[in-house]
Amino acid sequence: MFLFKKSYLIYISIFVVLLSLILFPKYTFEAATEGLLLWANIIVPSLLPFIIVSNLIIHLNLVKYISFFFKPIMRVFFNLPSVAGYAWVLGMLSGYPMGAKITGDLLHQKLITPIQGQFLLTFVNNVSPMFVLGFVSTGILDVNTQIGFLLLFILYLSSLITGFIFRFVYGIVYSPNFEKHNYTLVQSKKSFLEIFDQCIVDAIDLIIRIGGYVIFFSIIVCLAQAIPFQSLLFKNFFLGIIEISNGISLISNSPTALETKIVLINTIIGFGGFSVHGQTASVLQNTNLSIPKYIFAKSINGFITFVLTLLFFLFTAI
Repeated sequence: MFLFKKSYLIYISIFVVLLSLILFPKYTFEAATEGLLLWANIIVPSLLPFIIVSNLIIHLNLVKYISFFFKPIMRVFFNLPSVAGYAWVLGMLSGYPMGAKITGDLLHQKLITPIQGQFLLTFVNNVSPMFVLGFVSTGILDVNTQIGFLLLFILYLSSLITGFIFRFVYGIVYSPNFEKHNYTLVQSKKSFLEIFDQCIVDAIDLIIRIGGYVIFFSIIVCLAQAIPFQSLLFKNFFLGIIEISNGISLISNSPTALETKIVLINTIIGFGGFSVHGQTASVLQNTNLSIPKYIFAKSINGFITFVLTLLFFLFTAI
């Protein structure tokens, strides 16, 4: 019965979107154009190189050498094998949805177990420094770099706290024998050029799928702006929950205090937005990892981000 209602809701939603595309072609065209420009000008140049390099590292079995340096953190705080540190670090450096993508790759390579992969998703899929320092703090809010670094610190701290909490939820137990087995993987028999070509093809396929989600959710945000709200700020926050880039821009233009804007924007970034969750589902579609469980963890992460950001501004003035 639940699955029937869920499918019914999906069909209605698709019909509403299709009808809106027909009735409001001008607005949907503008929204799609904005989404396309966001993808082409920001996402492709910032994310595509990371995806190609990450694919190479995975296929050439170089993860174990890079992950060695993160073994103490992963072992002590999260009871995870050292390879999890690779997903954590690259997830921070390259942003959504690379943390999830690498988690899926590690699972396919049998470097982590399914339960470890589900747990890893709770804290490795994060926003990039470029997005917070460049797009948000400098481009949107027009605040000094110190505020940008503060927001970034709170976001990463929140993700670690979330991960530490879910360590006990999932009952993660460290297995040294499993990690030792990870280091005996068979090297690929393909030449480097063949591997490199395949990495490029896989990266382009992924970046195009991400672009589709960005454009689609840009249209959804455009259509959702027609929904009446008593509070403009709450409306913009709601739109940010759908798609973070558009929502952040709308909140920044709201007639409210800068501190309030920053708290709401950081909360949205901590949650990720359903556009990002759609991208995450796309990169994990060939795994058995649960997207609802991932979204629940990101909701907890968003709440922790909200509390930490609010506490900072309660005791500190900009």
